[in-house]
Order: sequence, then structure tokens, then C-alpha cells
Amino acid sequence: MNEAEWRSTYGIGGGLELPLVSIIAINWNYERYLATALASTGAQDYPRVEIIVIDNHSNDGSVALIEDFVARHPATRFIPMPTNLGQLGAAHRFFSTHAVGGELIAFLDTDDFLFPNFVSHHVRAHAAFGGKLALSSSATVQVGPTGALIAGGIPHDRFIEMDGWPRISLPPGSTGQSAAIQVPAEATGWLWNPGTSNMIRRSTVDALMAALPQDIPRDHCLDNVALPFAHEEGGSLLLEAPLSAYRTHGYNASSSMPRLQHFNPHRPAHIAASQTQGAWFRSSRIPKASQTRP
Repeated sequence: MNEAEWRSTYGIGGGLELPLVSIIAINWNYERYLATALASTGAQDYPRVEIIVIDNHSNDGSVALIEDFVARHPATRFIPMPTNLGQLGAAHRFFSTHAVGGELIAFLDTDDFLFPNFVSHHVRAHAAFGGKLALSSSATVQVGPTGALIAGGIPHDRFIEMDGWPRISLPPGSTGQSAAIQVPAEATGWLWNPGTSNMIRRSTVDALMAALPQDIPRDHCLDNVALPFAHEEGGSLLLEAPLSAYRTHGYNASSSMPRLQHFNPHRPAHIAASQTQGAWFRSSRIPKASQTRP
């Protein structure tokens, strides 16, 4: 879709310069699902997307799949890590040593995949706030190992607690009107859908990466630190439309709980991980006054 077609479809006038969006896929040994995840980045209908694939020293067939994708999408940047640094560690190493062009960042878990309108709807949300929104998070659907739908339109669990949270109508285009819930930064708890559901303003990601220490435990997840950090900076916008798929399989958090249970942010396993990683970040973060970037 070219820019004129995109603006007509999503109801965005010519006064806004369309921001570049960086989709950053961080992969480790997800050969089975990787091709679908990567294909979903190349299928976005938004006209200004930068695709970056980080491989966390996989020992399956992931690298060959990534190289094949890059051959067919030569603008894609492939960043192999020399060792498995974990998801948060790989993101930190990448941002510390490489330039990123996007004004908005979407991190892709490579067992999940994006719908073609994922970037477009998030950009439309950020445009409605004049580029000052720190974090947008969309609803998702759940699929099984083969991609078969298990549950559709899983909403944000916290929508039921939206007293006093304004409902925002996003610009109507040929896609129709869509809505979101604006959540103030003072709201606490886990507000966001899991995995590949979020878009963060680049300046917020930069601030997070500058605050992280060098020694990051390998089991620490990006979302458990990045989303609360971004929310504290500027609140969250929860998009009601499902824009991505979360895949249930035997090697992610969903394997230890019943189907759909992982969408409950109050489950004990999620609370323990979030609290542990949150406490680690608060105790080890670099003070703001001394933050520097290479």
C-alpha cells in the first residue's frame, strides 16, 4: 500500500509526516514458527517499516530461515548474537551497539505473528496523540502450534476496571471507526496483552536501554521490564482491536497452565516473574543523571 492509499484507508491527513516503524524480531531456536513470524513483518500494509531480525545464537535451523528471508527482503537487517544473551539482554546489546531508525518500536516474539494491519493501527493511535504517546498495546487472538485458532478477540483483562479511563475514538477511514482505552500512568498492575501486542515510542526505549545495567540475567524478558517502564513514563493506550496472534505451544509460558489462562495477568506465575524482574530492574538500574549511550 503506498502512502496515499494508506492515508485514505486509515483516515490520516497529509499534515502528519508518517513515522518510520522498526519491527525488531528477537529469535532463539524457534525454527518451527520463525518463517510465519517473519512473513508477517513483510506483509504489513503500512508504507514505512524497518525490519530487524536478531538471532540469539540459535542452534537449530533458524539462521538459514533468516538468511532466506533477507535474500527475499534485502532491506532487512540481520543481527546475529555471538552467544545467547536472553531476550532482554539481546535487546540491550543491540541498542547499545547499533543504530535504529524507527520513531516507534514493535518487538516481535518469533513464535507469534502480526496481522497485516498491526503497524497501521498502532501508528494511527500514536498519531492521535501527536507523537507523545509512550506505549500502545492491542488485543490479540490465541492460536495453537499449527496456527489453528483457539480463542479470538482476547481483550485486555483490565477493560473491566476502566472507570474514569477515557475511551478514545481513533480517526475513521475505510477500515471503520476503532476505539481504545487511555490508562493513566498512575494505574498499577499488569495492563497489557502478552508477547507481540505492543508498540513503544523510540525515545522511551532509548531511556530504558540507558537505564539497564550490563549484567542482565538470561531468563529476563523484555516485556516484564519495558512495558511497566513505558507506562510509568506516559501511561498506556489499550487498543480494542485484535492485531496479532499469540501462539500456545509446549515451549513458552502457556505450557504450564490451562489454555487461555496465560491471558490472566493476575495468575501466580506471571505475578512472580513480573515482581522478580521488576525488583531487579529497580535495584540495578543506572541512575538517570549518569545515563550515557555509546
